[in-house]
Amino acid sequence: MSVLFSLLPAVILAIFGGLLATWLHLANRPNSYIEKWALKISWFSLFIYFTWLLLLTVHQKQFPFISAGQLAAFIGLLIWGAHLYAQRMMKQGILVVLPIITVIILILISLVLGAQPADVPDMFKGYWVSFHITFEMAGVALLLGAGVFGFGYLILHRQIKKRKFGPFFSMMPSLSDLNQLRSLTITSGWIFVTAGTLGGTIWILMREELYQALSGYLGIAIIFWGIVTLMTAASRFRWFRQHQLAGFSALISAVMIILIMMSIIITYPGSLK
Repeated sequence: MSVLFSLLPAVILAIFGGLLATWLHLANRPNSYIEKWALKISWFSLFIYFTWLLLLTVHQKQFPFISAGQLAAFIGLLIWGAHLYAQRMMKQGILVVLPIITVIILILISLVLGAQPADVPDMFKGYWVSFHITFEMAGVALLLGAGVFGFGYLILHRQIKKRKFGPFFSMMPSLSDLNQLRSLTITSGWIFVTAGTLGGTIWILMREELYQALSGYLGIAIIFWGIVTLMTAASRFRWFRQHQLAGFSALISAVMIILIMMSIIITYPGSLK
């Protein structure tokens, strides 16, 4: 079994490396046939990725987030799943390169930190912690996607405004498509983060007193939820222009990465040393 846990990540990395090379080739030489096969391989990679983490879950009898290495792999799976969910709604063109690179980095991090089966600490035992982390990270994956679409919108808007079209212009979705994808992932992400925050509140308050909880992990989770809610409301009620909302989404995605790193440091003491 240990050989399988080492082999599957290597296979997944090889597949994602091939996907990255394929999309970089398509950026220079668009080909609908190759693009069609790239999409099929993308779904196959999700299946292999899911199989890896499912075997890990069954072996340790807990979702794969009991170490920082496992969490990195888990987030990578959710990001790739969120990308394919959005891809089913609308083609993303060359922007697919960004989630591919992100997933490759996260898998490499998981291998460096270690993603092998391990004993489950007491703090990660129970229904609510599994509910909280799974839903929270699924929401994060969708919201990071919204940041990617916002970033793409800014690039395309700038090129159209200045009439200076870059080499990837023909492979980019339209401004309308990017805006729809951003709105879809923001709304979906907010739903997951809200559910995850409620589950996390119950989990933390079962272990700690209110003041201690608010000054630690729960406080960060609530701040995170507030930021996501503000971003979702701004998009839903159109408080700003589309390019401003796109910039806001890209900025919040960067803030989320910082908050995730802070949460990992607090939740996994010593795991990043």
